[in-house]
Amino acid sequence: MIVNNYKILKSNTNKNLIIPISTNWDFLDREDSLNIYEESIITEIIGTPENYETTRFSYNNEFRYIFYFKNSADTEWVNSYVESGRFTEISVLNQSNAFKKSFFKIDFYDSKNTRRRKNYLTIILNKRNNTTVIDSPYNQGDTNLIIPTYTLNPLSNPEGFYLYWFQNPNILNIDKLYMTVKFFDGSNGTFTTFTTKKQTDSTTPYRLTTDYFMREVNFNYDNKTYTIQNLETQLPLSSLGWYEYKNPPVE
Repeated sequence: MIVNNYKILKSNTNKNLIIPISTNWDFLDREDSLNIYEESIITEIIGTPENYETTRFSYNNEFRYIFYFKNSADTEWVNSYVESGRFTEISVLNQSNAFKKSFFKIDFYDSKNTRRRKNYLTIILNKRNNTTVIDSPYNQGDTNLIIPTYTLNPLSNPEGFYLYWFQNPNILNIDKLYMTVKFFDGSNGTFTTFTTKKQTDSTTPYRLTTDYFMREVNFNYDNKTYTIQNLETQLPLSSLGWYEYKNPPVE
């Protein structure tokens, strides 16, 4: 039996042989779906782009950090390196190595809870621009003596005046931080903690609450400014007094 036999006759006219086989791509009309799927996989792997740029937040105006140490007699707090016995007058006047290596360390945390908080910012204050006039026997007359006070402003002393924080408030969902202060003594390598009020203001001076050791810093994302306030009054401050904390005496 003869099956599927074809007889093609020779002709001077060109002929076309049509074979009914589909040549369309298997994913025809499904390319858009593949692109969407590809984008979803890439997003899942590398995540959605976020704006992690930081910007400069400034204080509303000039402000001061004023640090008070306990005096040598341990009776009162004084705004002086010398009267507190931290450094000798000649050491401050000549800016000895121990004095130059000393600094105030300001840390900014996300919580008042000391067990769970995270440190997000730190400022070091070691440029000393505030002085007081004394009658110094070493220089035989009036002399400018450096004191532990820092007047910060955007022009003459911007170090520590600006805080650099995220432009996008949704990165961390944080609009306030809590600041604490410590002093590093270059003469003995120790840190001293400071409080926002004299510890003698409390009925339990050696068992203070966390509010004694920190102030609140609020960010304004609209005008890129920040304010500092006490936890009790909630009023912005232009002068920040900090007082050396003294541990209970050893008996």
